[in-house]
Amino acid sequence: MITLLPFIKKPITTQKSEFKPYTTTPIRLHNQPFADSVDFKGNFRFLELYGVPCAYCGKTMIPSTVQKDFGQFTTDAKGIVLQKGLYQALGGRTLTLEKSISELFSVASKKLPEKDLQGLASALAPASERRLIRIQAHVLRKAAQSLKMLKGETKDLSASYFAHAREKLSMGNDDVGFKRKNIINAFMALYETEKDKTNLAPLGRVLKCLSKLPTSGNNKDAFIVKYQRRTSREIGERLLDPYIASKEHIHPESDRGASSARNYLGTHRKCNSERGDMPFDKFLAQKPQIVKFIFENLSEINNRIKNNNVFDPNNYLFNVSRTLYIESKGVIRLPFLKDVPMPPKKKK
Repeated sequence: MITLLPFIKKPITTQKSEFKPYTTTPIRLHNQPFADSVDFKGNFRFLELYGVPCAYCGKTMIPSTVQKDFGQFTTDAKGIVLQKGLYQALGGRTLTLEKSISELFSVASKKLPEKDLQGLASALAPASERRLIRIQAHVLRKAAQSLKMLKGETKDLSASYFAHAREKLSMGNDDVGFKRKNIINAFMALYETEKDKTNLAPLGRVLKCLSKLPTSGNNKDAFIVKYQRRTSREIGERLLDPYIASKEHIHPESDRGASSARNYLGTHRKCNSERGDMPFDKFLAQKPQIVKFIFENLSEINNRIKNNNVFDPNNYLFNVSRTLYIESKGVIRLPFLKDVPMPPKKKK
């Protein structure tokens, strides 16, 4: 018998046989056609279904409504209630950072059952801050070795940047991630404007070292230090953020990709950001396994349509499959396009 906490309407599971939408009432689009008339600011309603796998990694996506519910739940959750909530929300996840942070909070909650997430973050922060400062100092020492190879005015300017970086990063407050960006941007500007070619290689090595500075997106201690002054709700919502369903433009929006359903796939926010603006065919060449995950994503949506859990008046599955065929240069041809003539390939 599974006891569900208030913020979870269905148990989080990776078993497809248990995938169920939140409601048995079909989702309508307020009398709007589903496909091309839905703009980027409108609702891509398939993202509101629970249990649909991500088109890029195959793991279950979480609707944004659950993120808000979980944030509300963590506002005053403490002790065993908080521990069970963290486990239900993140226990089955494989993206390691947020899961490991939730486990850290759970262990701390057993020792400090009277504290909420914000209180636990504050209690963990001093130790996290000490470890964070040691890691930062090590990275800066490695980067400083490349400064000796610089020449002229660039060497003096870099030395002043480094002195400023050491001072700021050693402060260890909740603005660490922002300062890290400033430091990297300063050296990136130096690299891009450098006229002496002999300085380019050392500057490149400095940038490579600085990119290893810990952030709240890749390091537990940096996360704790940054979020110790945030509310419990903000911490709770941030823990779920990478797993939230998002609209992924198949043809990049930056390259005039259409902000309409025919150009959308449902993916985790983390998977969405990892691709960036890379053309779809190049992304597919790097990660050919996404063909399987895209098929699973669209098949699950197809099952919901067949079971009358969601309406698809303008044939999203056909339109998006056609976009995938074109953007993949004919590599992805899904069964939703069976017996439908494809547009001819453009001659080079």
